Amino acid sequence: MDDFQKGWLSALIDGEGTVGVYFQKQKTSSRPNVRCIITICNTNEEVLQFTQKITGGSICKKTGIENRKNIFVLTIWSKKLREILPLPLIVKREQQKILLEVLSLLGDKGGRNKDNKPRTRPLWKDQKLLELKLKMNLLNLRGKKRITDDYIITTTNNEFKEVI
Repeated sequence: MDDFQKGWLSALIDGEGTVGVYFQKQKTSSRPNVRCIITICNTNEEVLQFTQKITGGSICKKTGIENRKNIFVLTIWSKKLREILPLPLIVKREQQKILLEVLSLLGDKGGRNKDNKPRTRPLWKDQKLLELKLKMNLLNLRGKKRITDDYIITTTNNEFKEVI
């Protein structure tokens, strides 16, 4: 990826993207998978198709609410993120740092050891990973008050305060 593409992708992620770490339930196990993804939403599919050529990933279409345009969502997964990160992000710089740290915790095999066997200690119980996920959730909050599983958080001047 050349410098122009990196700058263009950074601007698109800063303006239209979401950087996240998620725990996804599995059908076959009680242990959730740890997912690191970047999603970019836009009403212009062409923009996302151009981005997909640079980053890979998948595009899905979400039908809009009545009298609104359809929304297209490009999702970039961990494997590709390892190749394209770090980027010169401005708005989502802190989220990128957390995402890179989580990716390093997961290792190259996404939670598996070098022999491709599952780790004996589940990653989703790892205290460091849980702390990083909470930090990411706090950075991705919208609005003045947000409720999480454990407590209510209010935001004032970009500072987070625990209410409960």
